[in-house]
Amino acid sequence: MSNLMAHQLHAADIADAHPRFGFWHDTGTGKTAAAIEIIRRHAVKTLVVCPISIIRCAWIEDLAKFWPEARPVNLWEARQKKNPYYHQALADCKIGIVNFETFSLMMKNHEIQGAGFKLTIFDESSKLKNIKAQVTKRAIAWSDTQDYVYLLSGTPAPNSELEYWPQVRCLSPVLFGHSFYSWRARWCYPTGYENHVWKLRPESKPEFYKALAQVSEVVRREDVLDLPERTFNIREVTLDANEMQSYHEMKDAALLELLENQQDHDSISIVRPDMKKRHLMELDGHVELRPISKIKAVNAGAKLMKLREGTSGFYLDEEGRAHDVGASKLKELSDLLEEIGDHQVLIWFHFHHEGDQIERMLNSHGTVGRVDGTIGNQNIKDQTVKNFQNGQNKYLLAHPASLGHGVTLTNCHYAIYFSLSHSLELHLQSQDRIYRKGQTKPCSYYFLVAKNTVDGVILKALERKKSVVDEVMNFIMGGEK
Repeated sequence: MSNLMAHQLHAADIADAHPRFGFWHDTGTGKTAAAIEIIRRHAVKTLVVCPISIIRCAWIEDLAKFWPEARPVNLWEARQKKNPYYHQALADCKIGIVNFETFSLMMKNHEIQGAGFKLTIFDESSKLKNIKAQVTKRAIAWSDTQDYVYLLSGTPAPNSELEYWPQVRCLSPVLFGHSFYSWRARWCYPTGYENHVWKLRPESKPEFYKALAQVSEVVRREDVLDLPERTFNIREVTLDANEMQSYHEMKDAALLELLENQQDHDSISIVRPDMKKRHLMELDGHVELRPISKIKAVNAGAKLMKLREGTSGFYLDEEGRAHDVGASKLKELSDLLEEIGDHQVLIWFHFHHEGDQIERMLNSHGTVGRVDGTIGNQNIKDQTVKNFQNGQNKYLLAHPASLGHGVTLTNCHYAIYFSLSHSLELHLQSQDRIYRKGQTKPCSYYFLVAKNTVDGVILKALERKKSVVDEVMNFIMGGEK
């Protein structure tokens, strides 16, 4: 392959010398091209496991660009067709590409064990960070059968060093041992609420990083790419009186539930006779508030979701119906888009109702595409991305989980966060969609942050790479204002 950068050629050289290795290369540095060169040099039957969103737009398109004669097979797509076609594709392909979920099913059903694959690439290997997940267990079992295993990720362990263990186990059964729990007992210590959180012992870190360096390398974007500037801008949104009242009622409810749950872990609901909690109803297109006295206690993640809903001007009831209480963020978004003017914009959101509201508003501003969980057909998602890439659509609405990995959108240099992810990994990945190899213009990011709400807490936690849920719980309990 020609036109590879020095760090990409270096990765291929490492793979020539090491049959198992992890390449922790920042997003946008060309991991896929480096991996294609690795596959080309090894010249054995190869399985690529990656997020479904990049099967076509990253792997198949890049293979066609860098190695046209490779002729990869989309095994995820083939598996949806009739059995004879699928099994023939498994038998005949030289390079098979499949998403993590389908790979797990193929392992469970013993569909690929005899297909003759010798080399496996796990692209975005952070998908294997959860030691308890079935896909992780099956990836480890599969790796033990392969001659060559290579991992690719820009953020392999976004939350904790412990997330390296299952990925390293795919590369080596001996470096950290066969048992995660034995390794954890030796290298880590319990902390946090009821000692449920484990952290790497400070005195173990030098030995841990030295061991990790034996099977992996790190490439930082700023060291290998000459990219333009990035600017990060906070647009403070002042919620109206009705929005703030509803938001504070929900926050008060969350606080009471936390206090109640500290006293009785089995409690699933509390009665609040001393507070005028209101329930949101929609009558003839108008929002009405009516008192209720019972609120279901849910886990910390659900409390966080409720507060995030409130900063976007709506709440979901127990049946999942959305009730609007205001439109302050939508108005701020509209004003910001007018300021940006005639440029393509990538808009990130996290709730379906947000997407619906934004989509309706943008239909009057220009052509818009949408990629999130409401779009079940992957081919439609891929075409929507293409329409944005070629300038057919002015705006692209996206959920980070649906468009967080591998997609290149360097045609755009504006990104707006209507709401924030609680996942550091998804947050960082989303930023890199527009800021990667091929970007020639300065990139601007805008965060719509509702004043004096959980929005600011989440953004600070992400910037500090802290646990969002922990930070929000501290905020609710009055630890941070």
